Amino acid sequence: TQIRHSIYSLMSCCPPSRVPPLTAPATYKPRGKEIKIGELDAYEVGTDGKKGCIVVIHDIYGWRSGRHKEICDYFAGKGYHVVLPDIFRGDKCVKGMEMSAKIAFLKKFSIEKWQPDMDTVWAHLASKVC
Repeated sequence: TQIRHSIYSLMSCCPPSRVPPLTAPATYKPRGKEIKIGELDAYEVGTDGKKGCIVVIHDIYGWRSGRHKEICDYFAGKGYHVVLPDIFRGDKCVKGMEMSAKIAFLKKFSIEKWQPDMDTVWAHLASKVC
């Protein structure tokens, strides 16, 4: 059987059959903590990193939206040290934005813009024995 996918069905944020956006259950309590890595806000959870480290990158709706912390907690429960950095530095798309506005938003965040923050995240993880 041949399976065909559009780009939107491959993107976890945009499958046509999924409405509304994913959210954590109202009763979910994150196991980690919000921290600063340099000037960057982040969520951190997990062990000392001897099993390894994972960086979770959030979607266009920001690091505090959806199930990002729940995903981090899942991997931490498997023995990993996990960091979810706010690569948009507080900026985000909001529900109901037109696709053209979302594309314009993403264009503001070229690799040159977020690479220095990721270098800071990698240095932080190196201090965790990752």
